[in-house]
Amino acid sequence: MLNNLPKRQSHKSKKTRLGRGIGSGHGGHTATRGQKGQKSRAGHRKLPWYFEGGQLPLVKRLPHIGGFNNIYRKNYLELKTSQINKINEKSLTPKILVKKGVFKKLNRSGVKVLFDDSVKVKVTMNGFKYSKQAKESIEKAGGVAN
Repeated sequence: MLNNLPKRQSHKSKKTRLGRGIGSGHGGHTATRGQKGQKSRAGHRKLPWYFEGGQLPLVKRLPHIGGFNNIYRKNYLELKTSQINKINEKSLTPKILVKKGVFKKLNRSGVKVLFDDSVKVKVTMNGFKYSKQAKESIEKAGGVAN
């Protein structure tokens, strides 16, 4: 019967108690803490990851450097309205512009159409950002700006 089985000897050894005298196995002089230093002293606790041993911490030094790079900044590729006149296409997307050689490759932010000259061709544009004047110019020429 299961209730009559003898108790198995545990495979885990008994936990040694640190700093409880020479007879405990890990007691006596340093009690496994090493020789000197902050971590060997009584009352030591785990220090935060940014602690630098009393040196002025990096967190406090950084504001003196000044500035940072905004990771959310949008870097649009720029397409001028005068370039739209030169491209011979009825519909435009950013991928078509890469195939035509206007841009080498697309980036994460995309392409923004900026106004510098009025659009003279009727063109359908998809997948762009537009400045207010550029959108008006495309629609005035009979095109569609989505």
